[in-house]
Amino acid sequence: MQEEDLDRVVALDAQASGTRRSDFFRKRWQAAAGKPDVYIALVALSGSEIRGFVMAHVLAGEFGTDERFAILDGLGVESGTRRSGVGAELVGALKVAARDRNCSE
Repeated sequence: MQEEDLDRVVALDAQASGTRRSDFFRKRWQAAAGKPDVYIALVALSGSEIRGFVMAHVLAGEFGTDERFAILDGLGVESGTRRSGVGAELVGALKVAARDRNCSE
């Protein structure tokens, strides 16, 4: 995901939730820019068009253990693209990125 993708991410999220969470996603992006090893932000593309996104952050040392966990912040797929496997691909890519950051869950 790139910063210029945020408007599209907000729009995709609003399709499902009915609420524009611009501030939430902008704050998450700013935090991710400062700590890329603690945040995961991915988009699904069809050509150059964003069809979906996933964002998560990594927690370490929570729940009384030293394990690292990826916590989902947002997941959205364009309404016309739903049920095509894009969401599953995004979750799969999130799992890979979380494992790359040593997350167990």
